Amino acid sequence: TRSNNVNTNLNYVYNAGNGTKVNVDVDYGIYRTEVLGSQPNLYFSGKEDILDSIVTFRTVAPTDIDIFTVKVDHERNIWKGKLETGAKFSLVQTDNDFQFFNNSGPNIPVEFIDTSRTNRFQYNENVNAAYAIYQRQIKKWNISLGLRAEQTNFNWELTSLGDQNDTNDSSYFNLFPSGGLTFSPNRTNMIRLNYSRRIDRPKYQDLNPFIFQLDRLTFQQGNPTLRPQFTDNIQVTYSYKYRYSATLGYSRTTGFFTRLTDTLGTQASFISLVNIGSREVLSLNLSAPVALTKWWSSYSNVNISNQRNVGDFNRPGETGKEIDLARTTFNIFQQHTFT
Repeated sequence: TRSNNVNTNLNYVYNAGNGTKVNVDVDYGIYRTEVLGSQPNLYFSGKEDILDSIVTFRTVAPTDIDIFTVKVDHERNIWKGKLETGAKFSLVQTDNDFQFFNNSGPNIPVEFIDTSRTNRFQYNENVNAAYAIYQRQIKKWNISLGLRAEQTNFNWELTSLGDQNDTNDSSYFNLFPSGGLTFSPNRTNMIRLNYSRRIDRPKYQDLNPFIFQLDRLTFQQGNPTLRPQFTDNIQVTYSYKYRYSATLGYSRTTGFFTRLTDTLGTQASFISLVNIGSREVLSLNLSAPVALTKWWSSYSNVNISNQRNVGDFNRPGETGKEIDLARTTFNIFQQHTFT
């Protein structure tokens, strides 16, 4: 693997001194990667003493990624609180070339290009976003409300030496609300309620539809139709003396994508990233620092989580590949300090 990455940043900050600030960021990144692979396969006779044939796969896969972003953030004191606003523009251009060579023969392999697997994948993505967050303290209450809007435009084109040419041009728009409510009746107790919604986009390499041969019987392929996943998360936290805390949380992810291994006909296994359904997580987190003596202190944390995955990855005409799995896990962490 050969890689060459360059990142540049231009930053401007204006502070008026009265709570008004402006921050501007301009970023440009260049990522160049070339992956070279060779996989020899030697086949012997039943007695393993005579070389029957040699099959070698060789791949050349350069990837060029250009990322350009402009982000502006602004905050000021207004309406007896603080208002934060901002906007972001990003443009991503990726160019992936994949050359697949076969070397086969009884004793002296002859190399030729595999036209069914050699192709080029170009992917372009533009995201336009804007957000606003307002925070205000009202006596013993702290209120925070936010909203982010995102419009995503993307297109990709697959060109092949064979007959696998394809293209897609689409866009989608999403809103991401958030909010927080904190109540502090006194200096020792605090209750906080938070809600947020987020998006997780797949990596650009996961969208690449090239078929990579991991071995003679195992293939890995990207998924250009992979969609983002969205997660709604809500948490309730109780804190005592700013030291001891308990958090109860629930999250639900729709369009959940994960990597699956499936059969490819009757000859091989196939690994791909797909949107299969939804994920729900219910969790409880407890943490407490305890001073046992003047020279011995400890910190303890316990996390209990129940996760359920529900989905269906049947191909057309298939049955029996439904998913409904639930598991409960826990984690205990302790740290002791002796002074």
